[in-house]
Amino acid sequence: MAFNPISGQHAIQEVVFGIVPAHPFTQPEIEIVAQAHSNWKDQLPKVSRGQFFDITIGPIGPMPGPSQAPSPVLDFERINPDGTLSWRLHVESRAIFVNCLSYEGWDNAWPKARNFLKLALQHATKQRKNGVKSTIFQVIDVFDWTGDKADYNAMQLFRQGSELVPDSMFRSGPLWHLHQGRFFESPSLPLSAYRVLERVNIDSAENEANQYSTRVDVFQDLQLGSPISTSDFMMTGLEAAFKYLHDKNKDVVRALLTEDMSKRIGLSK
Repeated sequence: MAFNPISGQHAIQEVVFGIVPAHPFTQPEIEIVAQAHSNWKDQLPKVSRGQFFDITIGPIGPMPGPSQAPSPVLDFERINPDGTLSWRLHVESRAIFVNCLSYEGWDNAWPKARNFLKLALQHATKQRKNGVKSTIFQVIDVFDWTGDKADYNAMQLFRQGSELVPDSMFRSGPLWHLHQGRFFESPSLPLSAYRVLERVNIDSAENEANQYSTRVDVFQDLQLGSPISTSDFMMTGLEAAFKYLHDKNKDVVRALLTEDMSKRIGLSK
């Protein structure tokens, strides 16, 4: 098999965990998070600040959003010795995200991400009660073609007959894109779950090493029927929501890949 997962035993390049509040965090609330950095400084020592503007694309081009004032952004990071990003806690008015680019298995990554999310949410809601309206889970897998470029064959990676990869893609050569999405209702969870937005984006292109490389990006947004309080979410919803999305992600990737590749990266049931 000429496709190799980029991390050896798994193919995960990045995992993103996100929480979307019912009401945007205010600048003072984000500042409280900044002042609480000592609680996770040993794990995420670097801090940087930024700003963003809401932009709306209108009939005459980009226009400022309803608020002219920029919104603050906080990034707490751990950087690898080679200068690449390892972990990040990102806090902005509309969401809290944790990015993991040094994935060493779910049992290692999830406790760290959970702790960062809980701490940031706890401090962002000290002044004012708020709720959670959705949770986001995104996994990016990368597979590099290591054989002769003339022998590229997508059938060595993707399962034929999969609903997610039409047969026409196997006749498209080594450079192709497939972007799709759907909504589906979520099962009963200990929170007011309503539906999941799932996007599956697959890009087959050339990487910096001039190799063919395939990127599988699965994005899932568990949207709640009604917001739940942050305290209830941290007590019961956090674990349930992300475990459910983690399991659904594995189902999607398992349905995409050949049985041989699923075995290589530990997804075979």
